Amino acid sequence: MIAAEKPSRFCIFEYIYFARPDSTLEGRSVYQARKQIGAELANETAVPADLVIPVPDSGVPAALGYAQASGIPFELGIIRNHYVGRTFIQPTDAGRTSGVMMKHNANKGNHYRQRYCAC
Repeated sequence: MIAAEKPSRFCIFEYIYFARPDSTLEGRSVYQARKQIGAELANETAVPADLVIPVPDSGVPAALGYAQASGIPFELGIIRNHYVGRTFIQPTDAGRTSGVMMKHNANKGNHYRQRYCAC
């Protein structure tokens, strides 16, 4: 017996988070989709900010789109340690907190006391 083919169901988090930005989903570039999401966000929800900073790494294209659409400069405000694995799947709050502290660091450079828009 052959099972009936079920219609596919797409998870929107593929575009937003799970897929790599160099992937193509449903014939569309994930990078371009994320960038467009950022531009749409800027057009719908403008905020008074001095810098647009991405939340690494999946937020980079969206932050670029937001910055381009809003005219607010883009800067890297959070630096990610690529040698630390996924932190959200840790079994305890302490493990997640510890992992995040090792994984993300503020880029203190010239961004002190500015208003940020994080994407």
